[in-house]
Amino acid sequence: MRYVINSHWHADHTHGNQAFPDAQLIASANARRDVMQIDLPSLNRSLSITQTQLKQLRQDLRKQSDDALEKRSREQIKAREDYLQTISQLKILAPFVTLDDNLTIREGKQEARLLYLGTGHTDGDIILFLPVQKIAFVGDLFFNKALPNVADASILQWMKTLEELLQLNAEKFVPGHGPVGTKKEVEAFLRYFDELRSLVEPAVDRGDSLEQVTRELQVPEKYSSYQFQNFFPSNVQKMYSEIKALRLALTPAEDASKTGPKQPLRQK
Repeated sequence: MRYVINSHWHADHTHGNQAFPDAQLIASANARRDVMQIDLPSLNRSLSITQTQLKQLRQDLRKQSDDALEKRSREQIKAREDYLQTISQLKILAPFVTLDDNLTIREGKQEARLLYLGTGHTDGDIILFLPVQKIAFVGDLFFNKALPNVADASILQWMKTLEELLQLNAEKFVPGHGPVGTKKEVEAFLRYFDELRSLVEPAVDRGDSLEQVTRELQVPEKYSSYQFQNFFPSNVQKMYSEIKALRLALTPAEDASKTGPKQPLRQK
């Protein structure tokens, strides 16, 4: 394999790099930064913590006189030994070819465009667009029939990036999670963010606390069949925090205009 494209820095999208040692590993500059500054240190911390835990458990085992507690200690030791063996085999390879905006790869008549459209699921998401086939591999910028992981996201910027994504002349959109979709499904995902904002924004304007909003808001019925329902509270919290920050950054006049009648949701 000549090229491996990392859509962003998260482990489920980069930890397979070691299987392709001869390939050119490509990602955004921000994704490479996060592999180096977040992922690698996290792996090293996990190794260190597990080794410390094993040392302590083995010391405790030698002092055990209760059969049940001894059995439990041995089970804990075995679990950590297995985990340590697994992660010790992991070699994190950071992408070494990076882009800030776009990069085109041509092989004969085939053309692949790597595009950075803006901040979204992370600040380093890129997509792989095949213009002839009209297929876009979009990583975690698009969750099809699934609630998104927003831990490293900027949702309000993500919405703008999705608008850019929809401008592509693509017919199929391959997500990082969920089945292949069309523009219709990408639009549905964008509408989820629209509706999430319409739920959270009035609560921010009323002055409701984050805890209250998280406790009271429920997944809308139309999204109740989506995967990853456990992400909804974090979706609410992230949207609340971003709207709150946006309000604090506005001048009084701008804030008054924002808290007036809301624009209707876009129709798709």
